[in-house]
Amino acid sequence: MSTDVAASRAELQQSLLVHLAAALDTLSVDELRDLAEGRGRLVFSPETPAPSAPATATATATATAPGAGRAVPHRPSTRPTARPTAVVVDVTADVAAIHRCATPEEVRAHLAERRFTVPVLRQLARALGPTVPASGRSRAELVHAIVEGTVGFRARSHALSGGAWVRS
Repeated sequence: MSTDVAASRAELQQSLLVHLAAALDTLSVDELRDLAEGRGRLVFSPETPAPSAPATATATATATAPGAGRAVPHRPSTRPTARPTAVVVDVTADVAAIHRCATPEEVRAHLAERRFTVPVLRQLARALGPTVPASGRSRAELVHAIVEGTVGFRARSHALSGGAWVRS
């Protein structure tokens, strides 16, 4: 009996892996990266029977399904059903605002106030120029790169030149 259960379980796992692979194929590279790095999760949600299906057919199918004795309670999602609309960001205006900042704290405050998403932070980093790498993986890395590549770069450049370019 235990070998039958193990074989049935292995078949179910193999079938599940096929369906899981198909579901993963629908995700973007960023979503896959978030899942792999623990910033995302897959959620099990049992399908409800179609409303047009007769109740007796549903009950019969449920009774013969493997694991039918275990009921999985359905918890309604607390997330909104519709995705929020994307906020339009004027990258050139934010680049100009960052260039006007005189201290690293001002740049951090601007970025914290606007609460940019990681893709928008990457756009800002690219728009700020070659001194700002857009390769950060997280929000914290991108904010650090933007601060160091703008105000930090100007401060280091000024400290290194030490006024050497000023004519007397």
